[in-house]
Amino acid sequence: MKPSAQIQGFTLPELLVAAAISLGVVSLGGFGLVAILTSSQTANAQNERRTELDRSLDFIATEVRQAEKLEKNVATATKPSDFNTGLPTGAAPVLMLYPKIGGVPVIYYLASSTNNTWRGPKVVYRWGPSIDSDGEYIDANVPANWEHEPLIDRIEDTGTLPSCPPGWTGTGTSSFLSCVNDTGSLAKLYKQGSVVKALGPNEIYAADATVATRPTYATVPAPSTSSGATSDRIFSVTDGTVTFTNDANISINVVGGQVTCGVSGPAIPTNATVNFVFPSSTPESMTINPGDPTYTRSVPRNTTLTITGNLLDNASDSCGDTTLSYFSNLNEWNSAALKQVITLFNGDTSPSFQPYGGQASITSFLEDAEVLEGPDDTTLQLNDNQVVFLYELGVEYDSNYTNNSAFDMQDVVVEAEISPI
Repeated sequence: MKPSAQIQGFTLPELLVAAAISLGVVSLGGFGLVAILTSSQTANAQNERRTELDRSLDFIATEVRQAEKLEKNVATATKPSDFNTGLPTGAAPVLMLYPKIGGVPVIYYLASSTNNTWRGPKVVYRWGPSIDSDGEYIDANVPANWEHEPLIDRIEDTGTLPSCPPGWTGTGTSSFLSCVNDTGSLAKLYKQGSVVKALGPNEIYAADATVATRPTYATVPAPSTSSGATSDRIFSVTDGTVTFTNDANISINVVGGQVTCGVSGPAIPTNATVNFVFPSSTPESMTINPGDPTYTRSVPRNTTLTITGNLLDNASDSCGDTTLSYFSNLNEWNSAALKQVITLFNGDTSPSFQPYGGQASITSFLEDAEVLEGPDDTTLQLNDNQVVFLYELGVEYDSNYTNNSAFDMQDVVVEAEISPI
């Protein structure tokens, strides 16, 4: 018989060498895995931070677009007294914008974090009215109810200050800077935030946006002066007063109008009154309601006509309205500053006032009167013997009329047509 073969194992040096090799392979794999995880965490942090900064800039830009104007010199501008209530220590206003409703500015500012929820070094805050689910302001005219709300944290307070365009005024720091042009209609916004990395120093991510205000109110034009038919000059219109230079037939139609007691509130009735003064100085008036048949009559030469838009008292609502009337003739008020009525002629552009609270627009009423060709057309197609009057009855004109969304110049729309006899 042959002796059995002897089984031999690895020697100690061989085992040590194998263990060293295995440890090296595992270590390299571990380092690779850590590198992959770190890279993934950094990429996720960068994406998250970029999204946060972009969203905060978009929020500010949206509010700027809806504003009437921006404050150019934020540092020297007077801040509302309510702004100082609950203001964090060291707050530095950066951007002030004036909404279309109310005359109190919304203020964005930079300050240190006041608690552990919002992380530093800096936090961007907003002081202004709350916003409901429809994007409308809550308590827009009650700044005492406004609060200081953090918008975004982890705003880095180091870095190079961006340069504003020539002629623009900059306010803020490299952390949060606004540059506003000379007219207060354009702003360039800069922000930079820190990206927290799992390993290594934090990074800085910078974002910027350029945005323009988009006022929803048109400038009230001065009353026009126009003649009637060019062939024999039937009438003339001066400051809203129609003077008949020949015997004429007149047709007046109250196209429509809309006034409500608050957004989506009960309707407040309106109508129009035609006021004639004949050559004998005898006055005559006739009231026309929206939907009434077209009012027609003949008048002799040298008769004058004004048309009054009337806001009527409605006992069923809570607005406490009293009857108000505004004449097409501004001289009735002995003040050129009062602009409750606009007179439109052929070729004039439809004013761009936005209707209050979802009401019908000026354009829709002019389309009903068949003096606009379509919703994208803003030039009136009138005959030489036609005139259109637009009335604002719910809000009295003053220097701040653009801050009131109810000033929409479509409370009563009247169309008049004058033909020779």
